[in-house]
Amino acid sequence: DGGKTVNQSLTTTLDVTFNKMEIAADSNIHFGSSSEGSRIAGNNTAISINASTLIELNGNTTLNGNLTVTGTVDGVDVAALKTDVDGFPDSLKNLTTGEIGQLENIGTSTISATQWL
Repeated sequence: DGGKTVNQSLTTTLDVTFNKMEIAADSNIHFGSSSEGSRIAGNNTAISINASTLIELNGNTTLNGNLTVTGTVDGVDVAALKTDVDGFPDSLKNLTTGEIGQLENIGTSTISATQWL
C-alpha cells in the first residue's frame, strides 16, 4: 500500500500531513518534549489529555456520558454547590413542578390556600 513504517526519531522543520495516523496501544503523543507534561495518552478504554497549562476546545463540543470536574466551572465550585443543594430541607427538594411554578409567581398573583394544597 506504499505505507512507510518509521521505527526511529523523526525531526523536520517542514509540515507533515497524514491522511490517517495510528498510534500503538498504550502509547503517548507528546507535544514539546516528554518532560514538559503536554501529552495525549490512550489505551483501549480511555484517552487522557494532560497539559501543564490550558486545554482549549474551540467550536461545538459534544460529550456523551458523565463529566467529572475538580476545581471550578466559570468560577463556581460545583462540588460546593452540590453540598449547598444537598443541605436543602427534604420538603424543599420534593416540590413538584406545579409547586415550583407557584413559588415563582409569588408577588405576581394571589394564591389561595386551596390552590396551594
